Amino acid sequence: MNAHVTLPAKTAPAAAPPSRFDGVSLGLHWASVVLIVALFASAWSLALAQVGGAAGAILTLHRSLGVSLWILALLRLGWRLGFAVRPALPADMPELQKVAAAITEGALYLLMLAQP
Repeated sequence: MNAHVTLPAKTAPAAAPPSRFDGVSLGLHWASVVLIVALFASAWSLALAQVGGAAGAILTLHRSLGVSLWILALLRLGWRLGFAVRPALPADMPELQKVAAAITEGALYLLMLAQP
């Protein structure tokens, strides 16, 4: 007797959502942090510097860092919208907290782009 058994087709298991951000997003994030810290440091140094050569150099540095952050923020936003791998927020997080997180993230991008 020739029995023919049909096995169910194998389906690929559903991909688990990522548990962390991709490397490019992490790199852009930390580069932004370094630039923001440097911008604050240069702004505070400028306030302490006496008028003259040092103040002019610090102001030039501050402006250069600001433009660099603006360009980095554009790159970061482009990467986020087009290619970034982002982990989902925890399922048990209250909806209001998810909305607050989205608003805060948008506000931070807006500040980085509005303050070159």
